[in-house]
Amino acid sequence: MLNKKQKIKSAIFALFSLLLVAAPVVAADFNPNYLISDEELRDKDAMTDITIQKFLDGQSGTLDTYTCLAQGKDQNDNPITERQVTAAQAFYEIAQRWNISPRFLLVLVQKEQSLITDNTPKQSQYDWATGYAVCDGCSTSDPAIQRWRGFYKQVNSAAAQFDYYLQNPSGFRFKKGLTYTIDGKSVTPANDTTAAMYNYTPHLHGNQNFNEIWTNWFTKRYPDGSLLQVKGEADVWYIQYDTRRIIKSKAVLLSRFNIEQIIQVSKSDLEAYPTGWPISLANYSLVRSPHGSIYLIVDDERRLITSDAVFKKIGWNPEEVMDVADVDLNNYFEGLPITENSVYPQGALLKNKATDNIYFVKDGVRYPILAQEVIAINYPGRKVVTISPEELEDYQLGPQIKIKDGVLLKTETMSQVYVVSGGKIRWIADEKTFNDLGYRWSNIITIPDTVFVLLEQGEMLMFAD
Repeated sequence: MLNKKQKIKSAIFALFSLLLVAAPVVAADFNPNYLISDEELRDKDAMTDITIQKFLDGQSGTLDTYTCLAQGKDQNDNPITERQVTAAQAFYEIAQRWNISPRFLLVLVQKEQSLITDNTPKQSQYDWATGYAVCDGCSTSDPAIQRWRGFYKQVNSAAAQFDYYLQNPSGFRFKKGLTYTIDGKSVTPANDTTAAMYNYTPHLHGNQNFNEIWTNWFTKRYPDGSLLQVKGEADVWYIQYDTRRIIKSKAVLLSRFNIEQIIQVSKSDLEAYPTGWPISLANYSLVRSPHGSIYLIVDDERRLITSDAVFKKIGWNPEEVMDVADVDLNNYFEGLPITENSVYPQGALLKNKATDNIYFVKDGVRYPILAQEVIAINYPGRKVVTISPEELEDYQLGPQIKIKDGVLLKTETMSQVYVVSGGKIRWIADEKTFNDLGYRWSNIITIPDTVFVLLEQGEMLMFAD
């Protein structure tokens, strides 16, 4: 049975969850070589005391109302002024003191003692909140470690320890770039923070728990259609089906995507996604399989060209055909074959001479385009050919063209900004979410209100502390 406080907290959390509509987190493969970035560990301003309190209010544990005595030493080895503080105040001021992210400290406390979510914790969980000074197999009643007992002392000491690790990375067992055997597996810490975390917890299981908690609480989730790149790395990834798909070359990238939409992210944010199949072939390229079959690549499809006669009829140049391996072709769905009856297999923009209406015509179907802005977004650089109404009538009418995923939109009369994902527009709830997700204001495209009202709306997009 829930007590009164627990019922109230459950109701608040349910409301909080409804307001902050977020994409479900998909479990990614645990990478023991990289836990979080040095920048993420050092982000002391990641949360304010107010946002920490709100975060604790939304959890099922008791730290939202917990108070403790501030005790311990500061960065100059002076005693901290003793006074009663809330847990949120403790996390915030300790983060500021030692230049350690409050998010990191929250996850550490959860990893060690489940204090963020445990609604009936024991006193010992508060007393040894971060597991500081408690070795494997040691007793918490050992007289030698009692000077570190207490919630505030535990969080403060752990933050001080990680600050010291990063300032003195060569002075400890685990070091960046060296390979170790941990719990029977080879681990090569990719940065000083990962090495520090193994120095603090020299086991895979504990650090995997940390990684899972961090991912669920603080990793940003990007809508399908996003282009992501880790700061300092060359690879660009496409988020689709809630996986990350590597784009194998710059030529492939330029053939299909707008490089202005690439978002710089942390490695942790990228690796929160499981790896999907790569995008290895340029859009609209002609490729030959090891068995001699020739295909046209269109987005995620490979379309078989059924004969040499079809190839010649459409007017392709044999020199354009590139030999590829089966492994590359296997990453693409089997699309409709291209036959002698195929009309505009690569698609064409056709304008009705009488009405000026524009259609995207492909394989005998004409798809209405509602505005010039959609042409600029979906088909940059393509020419529009004017034909008679009678010629257009030869093509079956299909549904209207949707705006490509990943595009930022607003209307002529409204200030709200939306991102297209899965063919739907998702309202970006506030400026903080926009900035936190790394979007650029210069990439916002203004469309007519008449077009906007015809677009299907998806879930609100909001990133919360």
